[in-house]
Amino acid sequence: QEEREIIIEYPKNYSNSKKYKILILTDGLCWKYTMHLGNCLANDKDIDEYIICYILQKNRNLELPMNKNFCKFITADLINYLTSKFNLTKDKNNFVFCGQSFGGLTALYIDMYFSNKIGTLICQSASLWYDKQDEIINHYKNNNVKSKMYYSYGNCEKPFITDKGPQRCLQQAQLTPTP
Repeated sequence: QEEREIIIEYPKNYSNSKKYKILILTDGLCWKYTMHLGNCLANDKDIDEYIICYILQKNRNLELPMNKNFCKFITADLINYLTSKFNLTKDKNNFVFCGQSFGGLTALYIDMYFSNKIGTLICQSASLWYDKQDEIINHYKNNNVKSKMYYSYGNCEKPFITDKGPQRCLQQAQLTPTP
């Protein structure tokens, strides 16, 4: 029962007859270039071949960090809207979710609870410090996670990641996909 704003960016040579994957990005337009999305997606498709859905955050401190209602909005309401609008199936491989900072934490949270909805995640500098119970880290340490994920981190997270030990899934190399 919340109102949200999104911006949809069509590929340069968009055609109604062609099927596209959809990239869902938190924080509106501001992360498109700083996240190096083209590097992550180069093996799959060029970023110019995606429909990009930007979610405009009104209160990112409440919406993004491990908020199950926000994750449900993305994995249910938004995906339903996008599949209907672009005549796609709900196959999780049609969707990529990207987030930076709290948005990166949201990506990990979506993977933990809704892994059957989104096939690829791109996380940059996820705010793992926010997860006081290490719920996400323990999930990655104790489960055989199968999602395709690109994870990068800043200098502040490296000691945290190393100390807590989730390097099995959250690779410690810039934008390296996990198997």
